[in-house]
Amino acid sequence: MRQTKCIITGKTIEVPDCKFEFNKIKLARAAGFYNGEGCISINSSNKDGYYLSLIVVQEDPRELQVFMKALGIHKYSLDTFRNFYKQFKTNRFEEVQFIVCMLWNELSESKREQYKKAIGIYLAQYSSLRVKNGGYKNWSGGIKWSYSIGLN
Repeated sequence: MRQTKCIITGKTIEVPDCKFEFNKIKLARAAGFYNGEGCISINSSNKDGYYLSLIVVQEDPRELQVFMKALGIHKYSLDTFRNFYKQFKTNRFEEVQFIVCMLWNELSESKREQYKKAIGIYLAQYSSLRVKNGGYKNWSGGIKWSYSIGLN
């Protein structure tokens, strides 16, 4: 692991040591794939407070493997979602930060805004400002998951 400055928040974060050069074309393709198939959600846990999730769902797992490979993710299991789809999902803050930072330059404006809202809620729990439970449920455009962001 090494430390780097996140271009989004300006904070120093830890990222995995890279053993290869990232291909900008593959990252642009991964960002486009995420723009269409991915989402960021903010969820609550009674034990740990709020946490971020980054999810990409696809019928064909090969597309998810191409996405992960572009980001340098080689060892990751894909979960089955609704008994049919495969999904790449991470709830680890550092992994969400890393993926968003890698894709940031090619993300759509709406995905950037969704990430900024989600990270704002997540970070607010560590300040004197508290977010009321369920206060952002309307962001999902009518979807019943009360903290979903980016499902459009």
